This record gives sequence, structure tokens and C-alpha cells, in this order.
Amino acid sequence: MGVSSSVNNDKEAYKDFDKDRDKGVNYYNKAGNNGAINGINFSSPNTVGQTGGINRSKQPYSSGIYTVTIEAPRKDRQLFAMEKRQLLSFRRYRKLHIHRLDAIVEVNNIDKDIVVGDLLKLLNYETPKEKHTTGKAFTTWVYREKRGESITISLNHKTGTYTVRITTHRLQRLKDFIDYAYTVLRIDKIRALMIETYVRYLERYELKITKTLEALDIELGKGIRQHLIPSKGKHDYYLSRAKIEYRGATVVLKTYRHKTYRQHKPTHPEYHPKLEQLTILKEIPITINIETTIREYSTLLYTVLYTINPRIILGDYEINETETIEVSSLDKAIQKYIRGITKRIKAEVILEEQYPDKRLAIAKLLVEKKMRITEIAKLMGYSRQYVTRIIEELVESGLIKRVGKGKYEWANKKAKLEKKQIVESRQMTLQQLIEFTKETRARVAYDKGTLVVEYEDEYTKRRVIISNIVVEEDRVVEQFAGRTRVYSIPRNRLRQLLET
Repeated sequence: MGVSSSVNNDKEAYKDFDKDRDKGVNYYNKAGNNGAINGINFSSPNTVGQTGGINRSKQPYSSGIYTVTIEAPRKDRQLFAMEKRQLLSFRRYRKLHIHRLDAIVEVNNIDKDIVVGDLLKLLNYETPKEKHTTGKAFTTWVYREKRGESITISLNHKTGTYTVRITTHRLQRLKDFIDYAYTVLRIDKIRALMIETYVRYLERYELKITKTLEALDIELGKGIRQHLIPSKGKHDYYLSRAKIEYRGATVVLKTYRHKTYRQHKPTHPEYHPKLEQLTILKEIPITINIETTIREYSTLLYTVLYTINPRIILGDYEINETETIEVSSLDKAIQKYIRGITKRIKAEVILEEQYPDKRLAIAKLLVEKKMRITEIAKLMGYSRQYVTRIIEELVESGLIKRVGKGKYEWANKKAKLEKKQIVESRQMTLQQLIEFTKETRARVAYDKGTLVVEYEDEYTKRRVIISNIVVEEDRVVEQFAGRTRVYSIPRNRLRQLLET
């Protein structure tokens, strides 16, 4: 199982960098290729003026993609003054960094020493350190090569079964491990697969990204955790973490900073935050295509970054250590939601209140802030025609009334706006669907063939198409993560399970 050319080292980001400049010196060489291993390219960027110190003149606002830069001697500062790097946004970078990959398989019986020897040789471990612990429930052996690279084998004393786990930053190692588990250990499924991808971004986008995570938590999540740190008249989001369900998997989206970020200058990459996605898949076929799976679930992170379009930052770790993967697809439903919440946030900042329904925000801007239609449209990023259409809905609902040209007053502040109709498609297991319908009090709208459920919240009526579940008269067919399951559940019984 080889690695495709889409998984590569970040130095390819500099391939067309010279074309992106207006003028100035060639600060980075174009990407070279000092050798390719399994399709992963490795090379080292040139640096300029290696005399020590940090270039204080290169503040974040002057560079969208940068590393720790080296300050030139005084006689060479004119050369640095000539340099003018163009800002590089995520849409031009278009890569996600692979941070950490974990896979766990379960085996009934193995010769531990043989398996360890096989894996250390197969994965090319160099001088690993062994740690052995024995407890009441488990005996565990850990073989650690370096940070983020380890093999762990655990024996369950009660069941007599073994779990074998790999933790790595390298995609090829994960592929080799899974191939070994399939061909040698005869495993047919992966007990758990965890994928972490991320991008480091310029801190000025931190608030917008944090608000986007809050919005996604409201839409798809079960709670958000935040830790704010006061910093020079503003708040830094040391951590903002949302746990959501996405395409049937548990996904954790978080923006966070390095624990020592306050010790760094803004010119240091680790001063700036990361946006990271952890995807947790359980009980999936071992024959699954790993790269396809990473791309499929990283669509969420890619969509967030593509929609917000922050300027990205590369540190030494991103340049020299991480592999990257390109995602080509966007989740249109997520993108539309992010755009909507971003526009609503702009209005909420002025109104100092939260409005789940953007129409109420427009009404208050119109009536209480006395803003003109063109001003509201510019503020929220809508067209004038769109805002005019919403105002017509507000008038028809009896919430506001027109009292003059461009002037409106409240007619009935308690008037209820008609709920917005939303249709969306989701994938989930049957068990997840049962839990979902209980939480939302959904009812079955259609159960002949593709399953459709409906539910309402305070502001919307939602129709959810469960695209991976087919209902027949005497059975339910679930297709999820490349696996098909058939349940002997009659259609009427399924309706009872979902609506009870």
C-alpha cells in the first residue's frame, strides 16, 4: 500500500512562492527533492543570514506564512528591507498537516516477542526504549522510539486477549502496521482509529475561528470547553474545544496555543494558535483505505479553514517533521452554516446580544440602531436585495412596521417568526440514530427505502435524511465506514424503537 503523491512534505508549499511576491529577494528556495521515500518528498529549505537572533521587523501582519527568521547583520539590513512577502492564505496553501495517527487492534492470542520483533523491524524503529508494567488487570509493554512514535502491547488478564497499538506521525508506518495486522495477525477490523490533522494560523483570526467552533457546537455538538487568558487588552483563547458528531464519527475540533506561548514573541510560530481536528472511528474494517478515510473526515477541518481563509504559519516542525495531505472536497452544508454564523456575529457585536435567528438581529439593527438597509447589508455581508426580502418577511409577520422611507418601528415585539425549514443529509449507525431521535424527539417522516426523520427546535424545522440506512419490510440495512450490516428488524418495529 503506497502513499500517493498528495501526501507530502510542507516544503512543497514554497514551490510557487516566488510567483507570489510583488518584488524582493528569494527568501526561500523553491522546493527541492533530495530523494523520495514511498512517494513522500523530503528536502531542506535554504535560510538567509544565519547569524543568530530573531528578526523583530517581521511581525505577523507582514507575513502570512513564515518561520522563525534570522536577523541579518547591520550591513545586510537593506537587503531585508527590500523583501516584501505576499500574504499566503489557506486557500492558496490548501494543505492539512498530519499530526498524530493511532490504530488499535485486538488479538486473541499472539507470541508477544515475535510480534514486537516483527513490528520493530517492519517500522524501522531506531534504538527504542522499552517500558514494562504489570497491574491487576493488565500487563503492558511499551516500545518508544521518540515522542509520538511508539508500539504498545497490552495483555488483559481476565480475557487472555491482547491489544496492539501504534502511535505515529508517519502515514506509511500506520499503513504498514495495518497491513501486518491484516496479513499476519489475521485481524478483520480495527478496534479504534484516531486521526489528528491541523494547521497553525495567524492569531488575528482566533476570534472568528473560536466563534465558528461555538456555532458548530450549537449545530452538531454536545458542549464546548473554553479557557481564556487576558492578554494586553484582549483575551487569548488558550483552548476552545468542541466535541461533535460528524458523518457518524466522534470529532473533536479545537483551537489552542502552546503552553509556553506567552514566552515567545509574535514572530515565533509557537506564539500563534493551532486549529486541530481529532477524528475517532471505532470498529471499522481493516481493509479500509486510510488516505481516503483521512480525506473524508478531514473535510470538516478543511471546510472551516477554506471558509474562514486564515493566513497560515509554518514553524520548523511543520517544515521538517510533518507530512501533509490535501483535501479537495468541501462540505457545502457546513460552509453555508459557517458563513451564516459569521455574519450574525458581526451584528451581535454591535447589539451586544445573541440572536439564534439572524432575522431578529436585522430587525433590531433596523428599528433600534436606525441603520439603513445598505448599512445592514454591508455589515452582515448580504446583498441589499436579500436584506430587503428579510425586512418584507418581518413586516408580514407583524413584528415591525414601516413608518416612513427607510424608517421602521416595532409593531409587535412578541410576534413569532415562522420557523425556517432546513433539509440536511447525515450518516450514522443505527444505534446513533436511536440516541439522536431520543435527544431531539424526532419522528419518522418516511421509512420506505431511505429513512427520513423530522424534529423542531426553537427556531427551525429540520428534516434529516439518513442517507446510509435503507429500511425494508423485514430488515434494516446499514452501510457505514465501508461496512454493511443487516438487522432483522421489521419496519414497524424500527418506528417504535425510534419514536419511543
